[in-house]
Amino acid sequence: MKEARIALVGVSGFGNVHYEDIMRACKAGRADIICATVINQKEEPAKCATLRSMGCTVFDDATEMFQSFMGKVDLCFLPVGIGFHAPMTIAALENGMNVVLEKPLTATVQEADAIIDASKRTGRFVAVAYQHMYQPQIKSIKQAIISGEIGALKTVRGIGLWPRGKAYYARNNWAGKLRTESGWVLDSPVNNALAHYMNMVCYFGGETLEDMAQINSLQAGLYRANPEIENFDTGFIGMTTLAGVKLLFVTSHAPQSTLDPIVEAVGEKGYIRWTRASYTISHGDGSAETVPMPSFEKERDNIMDAVFNRLESPDAFVFTPERARILTAMVNAAHASAPIVQVPREFVVKTQIENKDDERYVWTGIDEVMHKTFDEIRLPTTSDIPFCDNGSRIDPRKIKFFEK
Repeated sequence: MKEARIALVGVSGFGNVHYEDIMRACKAGRADIICATVINQKEEPAKCATLRSMGCTVFDDATEMFQSFMGKVDLCFLPVGIGFHAPMTIAALENGMNVVLEKPLTATVQEADAIIDASKRTGRFVAVAYQHMYQPQIKSIKQAIISGEIGALKTVRGIGLWPRGKAYYARNNWAGKLRTESGWVLDSPVNNALAHYMNMVCYFGGETLEDMAQINSLQAGLYRANPEIENFDTGFIGMTTLAGVKLLFVTSHAPQSTLDPIVEAVGEKGYIRWTRASYTISHGDGSAETVPMPSFEKERDNIMDAVFNRLESPDAFVFTPERARILTAMVNAAHASAPIVQVPREFVVKTQIENKDDERYVWTGIDEVMHKTFDEIRLPTTSDIPFCDNGSRIDPRKIKFFEK
């Protein structure tokens, strides 16, 4: 395979992960980074120097880069803010570039549809970097589910508690916001930090190896413990598929303790429990097997393998915008379902983050509620949260345009 000609927009924040992915691919002789956009070049002198030493043209404006390298780039990597996903992806496609887009696909279904239309119109592909979707272990779990290894699937549930402090929300101008001057961002645990895991819940609930779940009912409870942000930082999202499978995802950025994500698929004859370290298939006869998950670097390299293969073959797998749109529709449906409830001050404490010059808000008691609803596969009630306000049931398939 010839070297893929690469463009990159952004090298800071999570952009550094993409930068390192590309550097490994270049070192292996699989890629040649020919252009990059770095708007904060004074803050990234070492990376800019490295890029230039490799023959890469460094721009401070992405539009100029797209136009200057029209038709000369095979893959454009876009680890950019949510609000830039649709316009930058469409611009790259229209300038002859295939795109590797960081998750989530977009903030709204209308933007998702615009990307899908642009991909079809230009004949270029978009690979959305929900990194777990590119791992063979995840496909093995799905194969075990659809083959009936744990019996008929009854439910898929996910939980993740990741505390986030002031520094997290101050890292850019859109963190924790519903929208900015340029449009919707809907930044929240389910649409950003823990989006991977809600996406896995939706994937495991699908009826075939490639399909996402066909969800016809969603009900949400959305809460904001941190009074300094716009969007919710704690969410309970219950869903039902056309096949009658119950899906649940519960998450918070304001827990007392950290709980790394867990996703469980429960069948009539057993269950599969996934964590970031491994997954275990437990059978009804008491037998079980555990399979390790790859390292983070290997996960990233698997994404690179997939997109390089897609350059060579239109039949090679990438996680497409059509699949990624499912989660966007879920997020839009959650906002349409429920109001964002401000947690009363008596339930919230501000605490210093240990070993860091940072502080955060903690919703006292939310950890117990999260674990209980996860275990019982349900949304909270007023016995769990006195000010509980679950929303109405929404069919995400009917959301064609988001405007709350």
